[in-house]
Amino acid sequence: MADKSILIAMIAEPSLETFKSLSAGRGTITLETPTDDGPGQVPLYEYTWNHTTLQVLKTDRTVTYLQCLYPHDRPMETVVEMRNLFPGEVLQHLEFIRFGGRVTCSGLPVVRYTNADRLNEIISLHEAHGVNRRSTFERRLTMLESPDPDAIVDMSRKIEMHMPSDRPGMIMRRRLLELFRAHGEEEQPKAEWA
Repeated sequence: MADKSILIAMIAEPSLETFKSLSAGRGTITLETPTDDGPGQVPLYEYTWNHTTLQVLKTDRTVTYLQCLYPHDRPMETVVEMRNLFPGEVLQHLEFIRFGGRVTCSGLPVVRYTNADRLNEIISLHEAHGVNRRSTFERRLTMLESPDPDAIVDMSRKIEMHMPSDRPGMIMRRRLLELFRAHGEEEQPKAEWA
């Protein structure tokens, strides 16, 4: 199964035949179904972009992930290098994007977490192969299960950058800040964040 890839595509009905002709001979369509946004249904887009990572985290809280941008001049070669370096330990998840006017891929590879030293080694090996972490404002990676006790609660400070998938954590921070204020308290951030 490690040598298999999957393409998830949401295609407008009028473009379906064109898509099929473009993909002919490049793989097998294993599922073709109309969109079902009904109650209890998981829409297809929940298995794409960073939503894939969230789906994994729902079933396995022992994993974490990296945010990566692969080099534009050799993205596929680098993806293969990373896959070969971490078989079964780092599960690739890629999206192809135009970044800085050039097509490359970014990813949120899922990492089977064992300890902080190994996680830092994995990050260092990615960087040594030209894979850049997008979260360049912060050099460390914090697992979702182990939040930083000094994380900023007041999001209006605009100290951290966020993705849409961070919304649950941002909601909790806003609620915590409301509780502080309801009890006449204010956040006491680290000196460098004040």
